[in-house]
Amino acid sequence: MIGTQNTSLMKIGTVRQVNKDTGPIFSIIMNCYNCEEFLQEALDSVYAQDFNDFEIIFFDNASSDASVKIAQKYDCRLHYVRNPTLIPLGAARNLAISHARGEYLAFLDCDDTWEPSKLRLQYQALKVGGNRRPYGFCYTDAMRMQTGGEDILAYSAERNMGQGEVMEELMLDCFIAMSSCVIRREIVIELGGFNERFNQVEEWDLWLRVARQYDLAFVPSCETRIRFHGKNTSQNYQAQRLEIEQLLSCLSVGKKFENACCYAQNWFKVRFAVIDVMHKLKGKEKKKILSLFTLFYCLLKHPIISIRMVQDYLN
Repeated sequence: MIGTQNTSLMKIGTVRQVNKDTGPIFSIIMNCYNCEEFLQEALDSVYAQDFNDFEIIFFDNASSDASVKIAQKYDCRLHYVRNPTLIPLGAARNLAISHARGEYLAFLDCDDTWEPSKLRLQYQALKVGGNRRPYGFCYTDAMRMQTGGEDILAYSAERNMGQGEVMEELMLDCFIAMSSCVIRREIVIELGGFNERFNQVEEWDLWLRVARQYDLAFVPSCETRIRFHGKNTSQNYQAQRLEIEQLLSCLSVGKKFENACCYAQNWFKVRFAVIDVMHKLKGKEKKKILSLFTLFYCLLKHPIISIRMVQDYLN
């Protein structure tokens, strides 16, 4: 069963075994909740792939808009699954995975799109294998785009896009865009799927658990396009803060990455102190003074992190 180490998680049924004669290479997981605005564009980008050995597991999380009508216009490679009630995203992803038959899982959020060569290039990259450990998952560079599809900035323009053994880098920054990732299905099942306690960082948590055991492959071209708009859950920074703190404090890293994990915890303390100041400078005078005092305390307590953060900003 797909699940996590959280004992409160729901049971979601037995996962079907892959039939190597008939199962597809890719199961594309699309979780939808009222996504009619951009859904057809996302689905069209899947059907435009030049690697067409795939199925789509379209999990409709109790949508009330026209999403179902759009999804059902496509051929039998799209398997439509509807949940009668709205459930958290992590649980919805796990339920969608329980219907998958592919060797690899690919994830596409319904407001994002792919370039036609994405799956082919990732399949080729995964088959090469890592230098020391096998590749367990693969991601691509991604282009941020505005609501209308206009380019903003590539992820690689301001982030270090790691490959190989990436555990330390990944604890500091989730540089793997959800819609860019492909991962071996058996690994996701072995690790228990997405942790349903998280609503903001459920994918980051899974990437970290995979990175402990497997190398990461990287396709450097922008094969994924990530849409930024007012409905993105990533804009809720307070919820992110709480979940990142919980993620890093509960992360099982072993002795090898113990110091790196402690560094990452302090890194985010400083980072969110800066964000707090930016938000509170517009507020009441007492809150401004308190937030500035908290920031200066964090900067003085973690000088090496503070210097590195300034250097990254200037670069």
